[in-house]
Amino acid sequence: MSIEVKRMNVLDGSSGSLKAYVDICFNGNVTVKGCRVVEGKNGLFLSMPQSKGKDEKYYPIVILETEDFRSEVHHVVVSHYRNVKGLTAEAEEYEQ
Repeated sequence: MSIEVKRMNVLDGSSGSLKAYVDICFNGNVTVKGCRVVEGKNGLFLSMPQSKGKDEKYYPIVILETEDFRSEVHHVVVSHYRNVKGLTAEAEEYEQ
């Protein structure tokens, strides 16, 4: 499976924990738009698109079904973000 970051809009820092918006392409066939790189208490993580229901709760639009696949996508996206920002992997290590 090839995973490619198609677009990354890195924010200026005034958006709190939200660091970037990302579009991710899988196998050159499917692009998921509206993913986000977020700074959490354990480091950076990838947040997939969600929509707000009538009950005011958020529900996932895209679900990465397996832990291995989620980890692989996370690694690709966060590594790309680190490269764009000039960060080292040690400075932004993700822990689940």
